[in-house]
Amino acid sequence: MRWKKEHYLAAFIPFFTYIAILLMVANDATDQVSDNIVLSIAASTSALSLMALNLFLSIRLRVSEKVFGGLDKQYFLHKFNGISIVVFVFLHWFLGAKSRTGEFITGEQAKIGHWLGMVSFYLFLFLIIITIAKRLPKYIGKFLVIYNKDFVTYEKWRLMHKLMGVVFILVACHHSLVNPQLGVPFPETKTFWYVFYVSLLGTTSYLVSLCQGLFGHKKYIVTESKLLSTNVKKIKFAPKVRNNQLVKSGQFSFISFPEYTELNEPHPFTLSGVERDGSLSVIVKNKGNFTQQFVSNVKMGDIVNVSAPYGSFHFTSGKSNNQIWIAASIGITPFISWCSDICRREDLNVYLIHSVNRSEKETYLEELEEIRIKCTNVRVIQHLTDGTDGKRLGIDMIRRYYGSDLRSTDLFFCGPKSMKSSLLRDMRKLNRPMSFNTEHFEFR
Repeated sequence: MRWKKEHYLAAFIPFFTYIAILLMVANDATDQVSDNIVLSIAASTSALSLMALNLFLSIRLRVSEKVFGGLDKQYFLHKFNGISIVVFVFLHWFLGAKSRTGEFITGEQAKIGHWLGMVSFYLFLFLIIITIAKRLPKYIGKFLVIYNKDFVTYEKWRLMHKLMGVVFILVACHHSLVNPQLGVPFPETKTFWYVFYVSLLGTTSYLVSLCQGLFGHKKYIVTESKLLSTNVKKIKFAPKVRNNQLVKSGQFSFISFPEYTELNEPHPFTLSGVERDGSLSVIVKNKGNFTQQFVSNVKMGDIVNVSAPYGSFHFTSGKSNNQIWIAASIGITPFISWCSDICRREDLNVYLIHSVNRSEKETYLEELEEIRIKCTNVRVIQHLTDGTDGKRLGIDMIRRYYGSDLRSTDLFFCGPKSMKSSLLRDMRKLNRPMSFNTEHFEFR
């Protein structure tokens, strides 16, 4: 689903919150403390507010998914907020140091609050370094000793990222214990109640997110396990107990395998098949530690924990009856799922272009042949990136396959970020408005 105007507006809600907080704090305290302290408190309150919002987004409520247009948009906002939090935390620290607030901190209560603030700051700093560790080579190079390919796996990062809830609780306590000592009449003002409810929201969301790991899934059992190639596996799993979980084709779920230590952390996978009896299918390619263990170990009879389905990436969001689906390698999975619905839609005409290298050509052949047979309104085209078709699939090549103007066509894409960026660049060069739909399938 596209990032719409209302989603941009939602992303800027925190900005207006900053302004409101700044005005409230300034109104209550300007006459009693220095401007630097007022700004420092405003920065800390803003950081606290955004941390609470991120903790709320992390529980993945269906209501918030509808508001923001999909879980991927929520993660985008989560990331946007995270960057803002870093800015406000360092702004709070800088202004506090410049104002020498330590000189005002007396009494046991305030000293405890100050100590909690320092602990939360250094823990926060550590977690931020861990989060950006995988991205360091892109900006700095491989000269830093800290960098290692497996320095921070997804499993380690996810486990440590849960500590952000602890940081939030420490920051809330720090905020409540120190601010009154700085001369701000905190408990008597409206800012007290604002911070109280923000702290309550964040703490409650954090506790709910911890419980979700225990109760937020349904149990399934693997009924089919099939290697499509040496590094791609397809599995089918059926519910152990019949459930009323409603799944839309092309959605994704967080999946884990409790019987395997290496596969116990939930990972997102697109559901390539949704059947009437509740059975689900996924196709997984070996691209990392988790998927390597998946391809090597998962077998029939294994227990699967499956979360509720997420995602708003669906062909029904298109406005035209003519659609082009562009898939790169394993990105074919949502389109395979869509075909189970679109075969019954005679009003839609679809070109499915699958970009793969020659070594993967046979991997998805069975699924593509099934689509060709069942869906007469879907034309399937395989583009070989290392063959006679050319090195990469661009807009010019897509126009050649399609045979007419793309302006009255909806484009749906699922593939790597680099390919998406390349296609968008090609579209901008043509200077023609086109509908381009995708899902931001990246969760850190």
